[in-house]
Amino acid sequence: MAMDSNVGQARPQKAFVRLYFDVSSPWSYVACVILLRYKDAWNLEVDLFPIFLGGIMVMSGNKAPALHPEQTPYNAMDGKRIFERYGLDIRSPPGHPMNTTSLNIIRFLRAVRAEESREILAACTMLIFLEFYSVHTDYTTDAFWECLVPTISKEKLAHLRNISQSEKHKEGVKEDVAEAVEQHGVFGCPWFVARRPQDGKVDGFFGVDKLEAMAWWLGEREKK
Repeated sequence: MAMDSNVGQARPQKAFVRLYFDVSSPWSYVACVILLRYKDAWNLEVDLFPIFLGGIMVMSGNKAPALHPEQTPYNAMDGKRIFERYGLDIRSPPGHPMNTTSLNIIRFLRAVRAEESREILAACTMLIFLEFYSVHTDYTTDAFWECLVPTISKEKLAHLRNISQSEKHKEGVKEDVAEAVEQHGVFGCPWFVARRPQDGKVDGFFGVDKLEAMAWWLGEREKK
């Protein structure tokens, strides 16, 4: 019997991609969907990293797109195209983005990242995105968090919400922002920090529209 030529061949080492994201950014939603959808095909190790975009904007000196009204019509049209392409129902909730804050959500996801598996973090992240942009449950109410049950138990949810308000995670969010800006030059979300396995080189990419460039930089993954 002829031996399969693939037998004994090691799978290529995974490329590492950290995604800095904030629930307040619909583009972060798209980025999470794409990375989680294609991570196996692209042979990626994906590290979802919740970050407070408000802090990023302040520390980096960047300005939110909402502060550029001349860009609003194009951004709305472009967003509609992208959301339709990936089959996402993304509609800004009332008052978003100028009268909403994601701070407590980011603290919560930080606690999840610290205590749970990457799979649980990914599941919680996607459920929160869905609740925020499609269901529009008021994120300041307890009802908002019910979307996470039974992915996590009610007891675990209560525990994570409680510790997310500890000084550890309140200060941790600030430290994460400082590290992202100072070490990786982050000035917005979504932001990808990628490390390619062939030479260990690390580089950063800003925005969903840079995914193809990142895939090219990592190797041949964009062709898969």
